[in-house]
Amino acid sequence: MNKTRKNHLLLKLKAIALTLVIGCILHSGSAVAQPDFGSDKSAIGSDTKAVFSDFNRYLFSSSAIGVPKGHFFYNNNMILLNSFIYGVTDVFSVQAGFLPPFLFGDNMPVFIKPELRLPLENSLVNFSMGFYVFAVLGRSTDSLHYIYGKTTIGTSEYNISVSLGYASAHQDDGLWSGNTSPPLIGIFTHLKLHDQFSFVSESYLPADTDKYANIHFSNQFSLTALRYHPGRSAMDFGLMYLTSRRSFNTNNITLSPYIGFTILF
Repeated sequence: MNKTRKNHLLLKLKAIALTLVIGCILHSGSAVAQPDFGSDKSAIGSDTKAVFSDFNRYLFSSSAIGVPKGHFFYNNNMILLNSFIYGVTDVFSVQAGFLPPFLFGDNMPVFIKPELRLPLENSLVNFSMGFYVFAVLGRSTDSLHYIYGKTTIGTSEYNISVSLGYASAHQDDGLWSGNTSPPLIGIFTHLKLHDQFSFVSESYLPADTDKYANIHFSNQFSLTALRYHPGRSAMDFGLMYLTSRRSFNTNNITLSPYIGFTILF
């Protein structure tokens, strides 16, 4: 493996690890605990009417609060993206998804995302870390990898999350691509409005560095939605918009409707 590419990957892994270590040090007075699903508002309770008002899912992503052990969800985004998430333990979950193969000439894009939760007892702060692996079945062995760390402040009903992640491409020859992405910053919110309604938002900001070493955000991908959760299912209706910078003072904004739904089995 090329030494420079290896150093880039190690630097990114260290940045994620450092973020989590600092958070744990700041809250060292709290101990890691298993959640009490009967009383802990940061977890899904037994009342199915509150499942999706308390669930930690945003739209494409989720908070660091975690999926309780044994809970199994089906998510659908924009009709085409299908994914499943399962709580393997109280602190570990796995999500996997795919796009229909007919969209890509019999090639099927897939992904898998393991995530480890770091809960803190008697604290409104939770941490998690995980990674995505994206691939296209039937075309090549190339894949895209994304590793991230996430911090969530608040309860499952009212919270804000911030994540930091890095992506790299993996080629057939086994080398990490030198064209890795800039750091990707994510900002997520969940606000319960009513027993059956919530406001949810996601924003992704690829941080880039110009020749003067100043951080700027060249693009922004955001989603905002109103969630209706009457019971063991939920529907999301909203907007997604992409802001891309064409020049220093000019931004191009693209708006489109967003729809999604989730079912708890």
